[in-house]
Amino acid sequence: MTETDSFVAALRTQSQRYHSQHPFHLKMNEGGLSRRQIQGWVANRFYYQENIPRKDAAILANCPLPEVRRQWIR
Repeated sequence: MTETDSFVAALRTQSQRYHSQHPFHLKMNEGGLSRRQIQGWVANRFYYQENIPRKDAAILANCPLPEVRRQWIR
């Protein structure tokens, strides 16, 4: 395994741990949030999802490597 592969694996492990164990998500999964809290989560999630293409476009526009840009599009 390369150093890059190790880094990516460690990063993915951390991101999975955070999401599944975050107190907000635990409370939401247990049905312990108020209607207002759920509405806030939905609004935040919508904003996040709506902006993913903009984030990707900004990354691609600033990437100096054509082969990386081509691979990203796939």
